[in-house]
Amino acid sequence: MSEIKLNLLNRLHLIWEIITTRSGHKHSSSSKQLSTFQQGYSAGVEDERYNTKELKRQLEEAREIIDN
Repeated sequence: MSEIKLNLLNRLHLIWEIITTRSGHKHSSSSKQLSTFQQGYSAGVEDERYNTKELKRQLEEAREIIDN
């Protein structure tokens, strides 16, 4: 099976299509909801990146304290 590479926007669109099709909620306001979904997902990804960096920084500080 070949690997398909999707950018974030295309991945979000695919996820949205799966969610709305399976739940039967496909209707005229889907594009607005898709935009809101994409914005929320992107913000969540950015938050997670920040949280991961902050957690790594705190871990390094703790290691320095333990080593000294």
